[in-house]
Amino acid sequence: MIAIRFPIALVVLCLAACGDRPSEAVSANPANPASDAAAQAPGPPEKPLPGIDLALAAIPPVSGGHTGCKDIWGYLTDPDPAGRIVRDAPLQNGRELGRILPPEKESDYGLAATFQILGSKDGWLEIADAGYDPQLYGKAPPPMYSGHGWIAGGGIHVTLQSSLGFAMPSHKSPVLVDLTSDGHFDATPMLRVVACEGRWVLADWRTGPDKDLPTRPQPKYRQEAVVSKRPLVLRAWVTGVCNIQETTCDGVNGNRSETSRLGGEY
Repeated sequence: MIAIRFPIALVVLCLAACGDRPSEAVSANPANPASDAAAQAPGPPEKPLPGIDLALAAIPPVSGGHTGCKDIWGYLTDPDPAGRIVRDAPLQNGRELGRILPPEKESDYGLAATFQILGSKDGWLEIADAGYDPQLYGKAPPPMYSGHGWIAGGGIHVTLQSSLGFAMPSHKSPVLVDLTSDGHFDATPMLRVVACEGRWVLADWRTGPDKDLPTRPQPKYRQEAVVSKRPLVLRAWVTGVCNIQETTCDGVNGNRSETSRLGGEY
């Protein structure tokens, strides 16, 4: 479990400044690259869920911590023809070790290079064994860097068969996002993988109607999950990992029946 500790004085100062406008507490965080403060409109006052601190809402809880992940495979959906740089450390100026090639098709569900996700730190993913699946490629796949290294989490997808997003990597934590009446996370555009822990993934999703998908229904969510309002981007912990790129996994469901509603303690 990952936790962030802040001095009591800092928390009190934030609460005094933020008042009862939780959406501004989220957008005011300069460390959140997905936030757009200019586009954030203050929402109605909302009582925080038990165990949720609005001063920490939608902030990647990975600063200074290196998490370990178990049996999670991701794939590169970023269509940048230059591919994705693999670095020797979770740093923007880390030494380049090689590159992962972009998808063969510019689609989240086209053939993409897969890789094992071993851990995460500060929004970076520790990976190994990257490459195209030779059985799906249809011919000898081109070589790419397949060793150990670190990549940025944007434009990475993990298949998650679930419709509930949680506040922490635990089914006992509050539900922040509920897609049960409208769909599931696997069919929702994943913008970035922020972190992982065990078999859980913390990610940002673009949800709700937009110019590309005007008929997409509005999801149910708590204010603590909001990263951006226009477009609507939500962040939550989700499990139900399926490591098959081209189809679904039988019997895998990241939901729990007793956590099928929003709010309250479970």
